[in-house]
Amino acid sequence: MNTYIVRPGDTLSAIAKALLGPGATYWDLVSYNPEISDPDAIEVGQEILYPGEAKTIPASETKAPVSLPALPKSKMNLVLYGAAAAMAGLSLWLALTPKDNVTV
Repeated sequence: MNTYIVRPGDTLSAIAKALLGPGATYWDLVSYNPEISDPDAIEVGQEILYPGEAKTIPASETKAPVSLPALPKSKMNLVLYGAAAAMAGLSLWLALTPKDNVTV
């Protein structure tokens, strides 16, 4: 058995994939580390046992992927509606604005 030391930003799922291969899940690591009662509560400095050869893993491979939160459809529709309304208002303003300074 080998030991991996948890680093800031690591997730058990990402550690499993980096150490055991792309098909591995966090449950595979929990089976070797029965003291892990909550896979979401690993701590920096915690030792994780894993089988096989010792590996050096770049920190970027064990961190959770960063993603932006998605807008719910209702909010996305509001954003799109607002943009369309702004464009319509701009078009109307341009149509009604005098094109030159002609006085009668």
